[in-house]
Formats: sequence, structure tokens, C-alpha cells
Amino acid sequence: MRCTQNPTTGEEWRRGWHPERIGSKGSDAKVLIVGAGPAGIEAARGLGQRGYAVTLAEARTELGGRVTQESALPGLGAWGRVRDWRVGRIQEMTNVEVYLDSSLTADQVLDFGFDHVLIATGATWRKDGVGINNARPIALSDSAQVYGPEDVFDGKEIPNPVVVFDDDNFYLGGLIAEKVRGDGRDVTLVTTESVVSAWTTHTMEQHRIQSHLMEMDVSVIASHNLARIDAGEVEITCLYTKRRRTIPAAAVVMVTSRTPNNGLYLELTRNEDRLKAAGSQGSARFTIIDASITETKLKMDSGITGALTKQQAFRYDATVEGSVEVMDSRGFRKGFASARARRSRTVREDATLNERDRIWFALVEDLMQDFNAEIEKNIRQHLSGQLM
Repeated sequence: MRCTQNPTTGEEWRRGWHPERIGSKGSDAKVLIVGAGPAGIEAARGLGQRGYAVTLAEARTELGGRVTQESALPGLGAWGRVRDWRVGRIQEMTNVEVYLDSSLTADQVLDFGFDHVLIATGATWRKDGVGINNARPIALSDSAQVYGPEDVFDGKEIPNPVVVFDDDNFYLGGLIAEKVRGDGRDVTLVTTESVVSAWTTHTMEQHRIQSHLMEMDVSVIASHNLARIDAGEVEITCLYTKRRRTIPAAAVVMVTSRTPNNGLYLELTRNEDRLKAAGSQGSARFTIIDASITETKLKMDSGITGALTKQQAFRYDATVEGSVEVMDSRGFRKGFASARARRSRTVREDATLNERDRIWFALVEDLMQDFNAEIEKNIRQHLSGQLM
């Protein structure tokens, strides 16, 4: 379970996170955050609330990154709340400074002298077609017109007719097709899935999405891959029969996969002589003391009672115990914390192998959640001086 507005959702018990309270700062460190998409502005909000001096630098002229871009698509205006609430909180904080239209180089980041730097520069949609079904770029001619979702977000003029190729199969492919069609283009949506925006079956929206696109006269070609892009046409392949055919396309919009914008991060990590590790010198060792599951055959009733009822046949007792030990640079112990958790489950005599697998999985999952909660509580109690 996750929430776009509150990162503590689902973690209150396991990690001890309170949905409204966040701990105060542990130092007077100054923090630079590069990138003001949803991750960057949430980091700025959280650190600002803790009391740190935060500088948020964004290369574009708006905050919100992908949220700002996608909330401008048909029907997604409400998504802007993910940005608006965080920006509103940041604007109330005198210890958070925001700089727009501020693309930074590695030398600039290092010269600023911040104690901590967070890189939240996001990712960019690929235009070469690499995605779920294509491990290599799709063949294209020199005169092929290929665009990505960012081109649609930025309002670039796209020639008519248009093929939208969706190998992401989440939700964006259908939205891009709707936006381009709404801009007056003839659109064919080619998807490698059997339906449009297949992931939206989980949110019970898929039928309405595909119906709406078809009502807008968007042509849908399902279960096809894109084989080649030429001037004025593309070649597509049926995923089942492998038969090929061409369809007209003055332009192709790729919705396939994204690549991380990690150039700044990689350049910074190459400047090892100007970087220093966060925290103090030393080491930490985690030891698994016990991790076991024992099976006990249970006594079952015989006779009529046993014949007419399904009884519990086995009990599984699971135990996990571990410890965390922190040493300084000389090898002396600076702190120690440990935790132990136990869980038991019984299995009926008529349980299938699949049912047993599900029981064992749930047993281990519950056991580790108990252990994680206990070890985190003890780390905060006994190793608080080592936490950042």
C-alpha cells in the first residue's frame, strides 16, 4: 500500500513512522537538492520541516517535474495536488530556498560547499523504442520523425498522421494518444499488449479508457510490435503470427521506457578527491544468529470425529534473531542492538502444495515484519548516536 501524498502510509507500524510528525534535525548541516520533481520537493519539504537549511535547484522554470507535465494531460488535472501541497508547505518555510531555471554542473555543486547533496534529477523517456519487447533500438530511416512524451508535454508540432507506440503499457500510452488526437491529429495506437493501457485493469479504468479512445476515432492495433520506421510509414509485426504490414505514419511517438538523468550524479562520484563520506569513520556488522523453521506433526483425532472433520496436521514455528554491532575506526565497539521474533502457523491435513506455499510465504513475511519493527526500535534506542 502506498500513497502519493504521504510516504509514511503503510510504514507506520513496520518503521515506526508517524504520518504527521517527523524528527527534528540532528545537526546544522546545509543541504542542496538538485531537481524539483516529486521526489525533490518531498525531500525539501521533509528536510525543511526538520529544520535543516535547504537549497532546492530546478533546471526548468516550474516545480513538480513529471507531475507538472502529466497533470496537464486530459483528465489528470487533479494530479497537480501532489505538487501543490508540497510547494505550499515549502513556501511557508524560511529555511528553504528555491531556485528555478538553475541547471547545475558538478563543479558548481562541489564549489558551493554544501554538507549534503541530494540528486533527484529524474528520468527521460527514450525515443529509440527500447522497452519491454525490444532490447535494442528499433530500425529507422534518416528521414523518420520520432518523438517522445516530453515533446508532447512541451507542445511541439507533430506532423499528421501519428502512430503512438506503447510498449510501456501502464497508463501514459493511452493518454498521449488522447492528447495528440485532441490536438487534431489522426492517431493510430499500436500496443504490444492485448488491450490499451493494460495496467489500468488493476484500477478498473481500462474499459473506459479504450472506449473513450475509440469514440475519439483513435485506431487501436493490439498485440503488435514496431519493427521499422520509415518516412511516411511504419512496419509493425503481429506478436502471435509474426506477420508484417505497413501503416501510414508521418510521425511516431514512443512510449516505451525511460533512462535515468544520472549524468550529474556520475560526474560527482568521479570527483572522489573532492567528496567525503557522510557520517563518521567506522563499520557496522549485522549478524544472523538464528533463522529457522521447524515442523511439528500434530496429533489428530481418530474415529468418526477425525473422519468427518478436516484437522490441523502440522505446525510450523519460525524464528529469526539478529544483531547490529557498530565499531569505530580502531575496531572498538561503539554500540550494539539485537532483536528476536517468532511466529507460528498450522496447516490443515488437506492443504494443497499451493496453499502450503502461500502459508509459508505469509509466515515468513509476518515474521520479518515483526523482526524489522523490533530491530528498528532497538537501533533507535541503543544506537541513536550513530544515526544520521
